[in-house]
Amino acid sequence: MSLGNGAEVNVEGGCYGSALTVASAGCYERLVEMLLSKGANVNAKDSSGRAGLHWAAENGRHETVVRLLVEQSGVEVDMMDTSTGSAVRDGNYFDRYIRADDSRYSATESGGSSDDLPMDSKRPPPRSSKKRSADSEPQDGVPRSKKTRHNLDVFYSGLVLPRGTYRYNPLGPNEIRLLYLFPADNKNDMLASELKVVRLDDRHLRYEALSYTWGHEEATEKLWIQSGGQQVPGQPSESSRQPSAETPVKRLQAIVWRVARERMEKNKTFYVRPNLSDALRHLRNYSGSSPQQSGRRPETLVLWVDFICINQEDKNEKSAQVRIMADIYKRADSVFIWLGTEGEESSIGMDFILRIPEQESQGMLSVQGSDAPQWGAFVALMRRAWFSRRWVVQELAFAKHAYLRCGDVSVNWIDFVVAVEFFIERFDTIAALYNDSALFKQKVLAFGDIKASAARKMVTITNEFIRGSREHRDRLKTLEALVSELTMFEAGDPRDSVYAVMALAWDVEEGAERRRRDWRHEAASRPSFKVDYRKDILQVFTDFVAFCVYGSDSLDIICRKWAPNRRAKVLRVADRPRYRGLRPPLEEINLPSWIGLLKDSAHGFTHDGPQVRVAGNSLVDTPLIPPYNACGGRKPGVLFGEMSGDPSHDDRALDLQRKEVAANPSVFKVTAHETLRPNRGRRSDGTMYVRGFRIDCIQEISHRLYEGLIPYEWLVLGGWRQRIEDGDVIPDELWRTLMANCAPDGNIPPPTYGVALEWAIERRNSNNDINTADLIRQGQPEKMVEFLKRVQEVIWNRRFFILSDQTAGIGYRFGIAPTNAKVGDIVCVLLGCRVPVVLSPVDVSNPDNGYNLVGEAYLHGVMDGEVFELDQSASYRAENTRESEEFCLV
Repeated sequence: MSLGNGAEVNVEGGCYGSALTVASAGCYERLVEMLLSKGANVNAKDSSGRAGLHWAAENGRHETVVRLLVEQSGVEVDMMDTSTGSAVRDGNYFDRYIRADDSRYSATESGGSSDDLPMDSKRPPPRSSKKRSADSEPQDGVPRSKKTRHNLDVFYSGLVLPRGTYRYNPLGPNEIRLLYLFPADNKNDMLASELKVVRLDDRHLRYEALSYTWGHEEATEKLWIQSGGQQVPGQPSESSRQPSAETPVKRLQAIVWRVARERMEKNKTFYVRPNLSDALRHLRNYSGSSPQQSGRRPETLVLWVDFICINQEDKNEKSAQVRIMADIYKRADSVFIWLGTEGEESSIGMDFILRIPEQESQGMLSVQGSDAPQWGAFVALMRRAWFSRRWVVQELAFAKHAYLRCGDVSVNWIDFVVAVEFFIERFDTIAALYNDSALFKQKVLAFGDIKASAARKMVTITNEFIRGSREHRDRLKTLEALVSELTMFEAGDPRDSVYAVMALAWDVEEGAERRRRDWRHEAASRPSFKVDYRKDILQVFTDFVAFCVYGSDSLDIICRKWAPNRRAKVLRVADRPRYRGLRPPLEEINLPSWIGLLKDSAHGFTHDGPQVRVAGNSLVDTPLIPPYNACGGRKPGVLFGEMSGDPSHDDRALDLQRKEVAANPSVFKVTAHETLRPNRGRRSDGTMYVRGFRIDCIQEISHRLYEGLIPYEWLVLGGWRQRIEDGDVIPDELWRTLMANCAPDGNIPPPTYGVALEWAIERRNSNNDINTADLIRQGQPEKMVEFLKRVQEVIWNRRFFILSDQTAGIGYRFGIAPTNAKVGDIVCVLLGCRVPVVLSPVDVSNPDNGYNLVGEAYLHGVMDGEVFELDQSASYRAENTRESEEFCLV
């Protein structure tokens, strides 16, 4: 009955902590409630750093104790221990409690009653206590229910995502952190390490770099980081925390306290994701070339790992480190590529890779039926998630030496390249093995698209994008080309679709300073484009478009499909257990129409993986010699709409509203050069102002040309006439439009392709339509098949259109438009854009409210600047008053 005699409830009893800590650990409900009513500190910790709430949750014997503690405000979760998090992740009572509590608040906040909930999901009423502060509303006016819900979210988040005790110190210029990973006797031993700050320009620096996939799991695997035992700033000294040693018992308590404190100060915890933990465990054990463990020696492995060596919570540091990431991989002695743990016969595939170069050098390499299992295992390796990451393009391109690691087996990257090249060269023969094998017959479709896979692209990456030795390399492509071409590689953060390839572009200097190849602009006038994670997605994408427009003097970027418009959804803490270890659901990002979306590109992936055609090829990327020139070589007149505000506002709240431009025009209109200037205190409002020439409105439009089917009636509208006396009459403009006037070899097509269309018309189906897919499968005549394959590339899932009869100066009114085009949309030629585009007014009754960019179009007779030549004609100007105008794209 000490409490009744005025005892101090928060006194600490040595290593056991306060009375509340002990009562919570023992799950004594009445005692916990009594202590809380007397003002006990719910955050008091014992010598191990655990509060009573942690012990109660770990023991899991009494739910009410946890509830009593959680309902007190100010719950701290920074010292959450791994065992507690493990208990909750294993599905104990607290997970169910959170879900029931979440349902309760959802019901009551929406006007429902908690009586509608099942009996087992209702919270029991709190025990009566006259002195409990929880029985009265708080003085700050915030309802107790909302405060409790907030504390539950904070507490539950700490359980699902245990927080480490390691704290980063800031990095200086040109400094990086390196992980010194200590060896261990067994893979399952704890991960122990030290994190050191070094200068990247140190000539004596030796380290390896790790390339891996982050995965979708939460960071739950513990890594111990040795910190050297420095005193944590702002915390009391060790002596001030020790109990006085007046008795033998208290002296023993003092020793236990000191040992515990020394361990906690010297070793800090850091949590990593499971795939990274697996990689560190497989890499750290031993080094050396001997296959026998006895022949190897323990050795500390010095690694650079992005997740650990960069403070992911510090956007300034993350931006600075990403800017020098290419140098980090250049300086590394080698790069370890972690494909994952063993599985799907990976050891067979890895051993097979080691055999291929040796057999090829001896002229013994061939494709035999007995090799079918090995090739199957090899294909499974090529489908590992690492090959789909966009960041690995840079990591591999700048590596001095690279090694693939899968489980305990390692192979040289060069050996893997030889295996892939041989596989692609003999692909048809290898696929035939599976056709003849009952065991692998069902896997034909699973690797039938491997020719277009990311693994094959990765193999050719250095030859396509970089030339020269490992020490001195020339970057060959622009940032616009890289972002547009590497669409098969994924990025978890949409901003990384640009940032991940900046170091590979020749027009982005190291340090992200902009330059032009012809050096026509003074250095002081060149804007910079830097990695900056403080900016939201819209601002980064706007800066990229402005960068492309400024550098190329072209508007072609608005016709390319490059931008991911989906990202992982931020889950409520109560929903996280449902997606643990799985890819979280995606949410769409609302972006302006002048930012081409990746989902609208020519190729996409089916639900089971293979890449298939879903749309026609981009017209601006058509390899035509010479290329299209609808704008007549005129430079773009582009302004970007901006408003006052911080460009680093929370990108999770990004939600562009389709505003009425006439009623609420942009506060600022700035050039591409000015958009790229830093620290201007303004951000994009999602509008782009372009100048162009209006041709005419679409009067009639076809259905979607599904899989390249050409309807009979649109052949007629395109000018085809069937005559008995002199045979079919096919206008030259018709077959050239179907091919977009580009032969498969990139040249202007010869008239013989007109005959190929005649052959296709003669082979129409029962509905008089041309089914291009069926005719291609027939395989003859070869010229017709060649023609129809090119036609599919142009018209797939697009639409035919007819312009108005009043279209002045245009001889041929039949063209090809995007799948989303409709009657009433206008066909325009924009200054700086090599192909015509289709614009759709946001408000038909008031075009001043802006236009949506529908996409690029093909209209024969305007693809080489004829519109502007016509506009310069004196007779044309006398009869027509049309002039170039400004369009606001939203």
